[in-house]
Amino acid sequence: MFNSKKFLLFFVAIIGLSSIEISTKENPHQATRGHLLVICGSMKGGKSDEFIRRLRRRQIANPDEVGVFKHAWDNRVLTDNGKNPNTHVSSRSGSSIACIGVTTVAEIEKSIKENNYITIGIDEAQFFNKEELLIFVRKILAEHKEVIIAGLDLDFRAETFGAMGDLLALADEVIKLKAICAACKEDRFCITQRNIDGQPAHYDDPIVMVGESSYDALCRNHHQVLPPRHNQD
Repeated sequence: MFNSKKFLLFFVAIIGLSSIEISTKENPHQATRGHLLVICGSMKGGKSDEFIRRLRRRQIANPDEVGVFKHAWDNRVLTDNGKNPNTHVSSRSGSSIACIGVTTVAEIEKSIKENNYITIGIDEAQFFNKEELLIFVRKILAEHKEVIIAGLDLDFRAETFGAMGDLLALADEVIKLKAICAACKEDRFCITQRNIDGQPAHYDDPIVMVGESSYDALCRNHHQVLPPRHNQD
């Protein structure tokens, strides 16, 4: 005999489980595990725009639960929006989001403890101490929090930059962006080209952060790194 009461309870239970599943997918930081998103690519690929867009959406939902950080070595001043690079992550398109400029992972940890952030955004992640950042990210994920990281996956030598390679391997989700090659103008996978006095950098030149005038985005066909200087002695 058909039991309408039992059927109704079963139907409500199924709907409830479905709602929980949908909510978890839409809000990964509320899931029963942490969630790591890594946004990477060369310079001029739109990493900052995507980073800002994602974190703004989190702030709309939970403004007090989102902490945004970036390495203070990135001191570019973007004249189109006039934002202080020590207090904002800014994109070349003009969008920006307020952040805390730091130089160590310990500073990020301290701020998270003081503010109880659930979603943590870290820009220019390649500049942080590799081991410290990896330990920190694993710890945060174990605490069921969401981490959104943006950074250069390759340095000007076309080699893995800082902790980025390991973070990509750990990530639940990866967004790898292309850029417009400054030489051929094609939308391709690009590598950050470092130039010194208008010439490609040597392999053993130090990695420095001096702004757009010394760096560009070039595809594999046009990216160049000169041999180490000591080989020319």
